[in-house]
Amino acid sequence: MCIIFNVINHHFIYYVQILECNDTDNGVKDTTGDGCEIYTQRPEYCGLYETNEFQSNMMCCACGGGNRQGK
Repeated sequence: MCIIFNVINHHFIYYVQILECNDTDNGVKDTTGDGCEIYTQRPEYCGLYETNEFQSNMMCCACGGGNRQGK
C-alpha cells in the first residue's frame, strides 16, 4: 500500500510516502522463543534477545528492520 499525502505550507508542497513493511524472520526465533510479533507489542525488546540467526533490528519492522517497500 502506498499513500501519498501532500501538505501545503507557505507555498511549499511536501510529499510523504508511507511504506508497507513485512517482517523477515521467516519463523526464526530469538533466545526466548519469540519471533518479530512480540517486538510489535514490546519494541523495547529490540536488540536484547539476539541469536546468530535472529537479529531483531534487521528482521522486525517494529525495530526498524524488515522489508520496507512502497507500492
